[in-house]
Amino acid sequence: MKLNTKDLIGTAVSDPNGTKLGKVKDLLFDDAQWTIRYAVVDTGSWLSERCVLVMPHTLLITPHALNDGEIPCTLTKEAIEDCPPLDKDAPVSRRYEIEYASYYKESPYWLGSVAWGIGDSANLMPPTPEEQAAHDQALQEIEACHVRSTSEVEGYHVLAANDVDLGEVEQFDIDWDTKRLLNIVTKEGGLLQSTQERNIAPASVARIDWGKRSVRLTVPVAEVTV
Repeated sequence: MKLNTKDLIGTAVSDPNGTKLGKVKDLLFDDAQWTIRYAVVDTGSWLSERCVLVMPHTLLITPHALNDGEIPCTLTKEAIEDCPPLDKDAPVSRRYEIEYASYYKESPYWLGSVAWGIGDSANLMPPTPEEQAAHDQALQEIEACHVRSTSEVEGYHVLAANDVDLGEVEQFDIDWDTKRLLNIVTKEGGLLQSTQERNIAPASVARIDWGKRSVRLTVPVAEVTV
């Protein structure tokens, strides 16, 4: 099922009993595998914000659910309430991911080279002692986290390999069946000129510069799809 970030942000989330849990506030992806890792759900009230991370495969997204404006979730209200809250002012750390994976008894996705770690889907068996030992050693060497916010990157300028500015990131197209990001959709133009959209494949991205708020491509403007 193909959808985009605009379809999801702000949509209500409910548990298996129909109890409203909150709303989707953000989607977090990893810029190495270009895969959605978490949905950020705001479970707070209008007086306070309390955000938690939800594995994407727990959200049962269908066209009918999106039309109704409420996405069913396989997690219960009690599980969400007991989940450690995400500090909205701090980056998503690998330590938090470990705590989260342990809490929901998920296999950490970074243990292997494929999208979900040691297999090609979520909900895997615990890693072997050898894999766990390798993972523990790798943790000591981690200096940065690859998990990023789609809301943060929306608005970044996209620069082709020949330094042509292709406009700002407007949204992301997602294959929800695989949780992969299909395209970065850019938009250039403004109130006084016609707008143009481009679809950029993640494979064309050389790097994301968080300091300069830009996305640098490996291809020239002529190779970018309009």
